[in-house]
Amino acid sequence: MHEFEAVLPELTQPAERLPRARMSWLLGAHHGRQGRRAPAVRLLEAACAGYATIGAGGMLTLAESDLRAVTGGRPSYTPPPPLAAKAGEAALTGAEIRVAVAVADGLSNKEAAERLFVTVKTVEFHLGNIFRKLDVRNRTELARRRDTL
Repeated sequence: MHEFEAVLPELTQPAERLPRARMSWLLGAHHGRQGRRAPAVRLLEAACAGYATIGAGGMLTLAESDLRAVTGGRPSYTPPPPLAAKAGEAALTGAEIRVAVAVADGLSNKEAAERLFVTVKTVEFHLGNIFRKLDVRNRTELARRRDTL
């Protein structure tokens, strides 16, 4: 387990976000089962943040459940606020966040569709909504806002 934890800081590439969150979750759950609360909370919070960033809602729910079990039901993780949109507009949906992150990572529409298991038309539809909601005109402006996704 120690070797896995040592590898976590090295997972910094955009394509490594999901494996990093998954490893954090699995390691945190393991520490929780072993009664090591502090590392369990630290790792489970990192997993929750990772899943929230990439818009993996189902995995986020499971990791939050493990985190609540370790903390005795007390919330110790605060989910990030929804991505800011134009005044009067709704924040991005989970699907839009996933598309925005993939495109901001430099993927083409076809590559994003393959990664997200959707059609190219679905990616194009979500991109139109993303551009409108975030008031960006192109992929470059979206990539500049990458840290807020």
